[in-house]
Amino acid sequence: MKRFSVSGILLLLLLTSACPAGGSTADANANQGTKLSGDSGGERSAASSPSARESEEAVQTEPKTVREFFMAFTQDVFFLEGCDESKDPGCRNAKKKYLETYLEVEDTKNGYLSAGADGAQAALVMTLFKRPSGKYIVAVNQFGEIGDDYNFFEYENGRWKDISKDVIPEYSTGNIYELPRFGTTIKVFKKIVIDSDGVIDMTEKGEKLYDLTWKDGRFTIVR
Repeated sequence: MKRFSVSGILLLLLLTSACPAGGSTADANANQGTKLSGDSGGERSAASSPSARESEEAVQTEPKTVREFFMAFTQDVFFLEGCDESKDPGCRNAKKKYLETYLEVEDTKNGYLSAGADGAQAALVMTLFKRPSGKYIVAVNQFGEIGDDYNFFEYENGRWKDISKDVIPEYSTGNIYELPRFGTTIKVFKKIVIDSDGVIDMTEKGEKLYDLTWKDGRFTIVR
């Protein structure tokens, strides 16, 4: 798959806004969820999906489902075109509209969500990895015309922190991290730039480098 990549372009988008185009939605296994034992012995996701009202209230405390984490995103974690936070605090209405328009897969049981995009709005893939402490690592891939980025976050006390370099061995923005829906192993590939205008790079998946296995709350390289 060919994708475009550019570093720091989201800062420019904060100065502009646009309404996302219409689309279709999809929902997979979003009603119930249980703890998942991964293929490398680690748990990735947990918790039953609450009612719509409970889901909206949950982000005020500690998110547990993939939708709750999405609803807790700030604009610097996942940028939503057309959101004016002065009129839509936390972009909550924009997030709901985005899911209504672009949702492809919402797998609460496996802690996985994917959604498409159109134009300047990035597409999204996100996966949850549960630590032994009960806290989560939230892996996020956003891609489209404006970038192809892979980051790993933790959320605590209402704040997001990028911990990519802390938790991913040999983390590099020049790699593609293929986030799994099933199991807990991340396949890592080289990101190849096939065209560039000096600002935006068009990239594609290169050779496979290694696997990242998840066990006991840690990622380990397996070649």
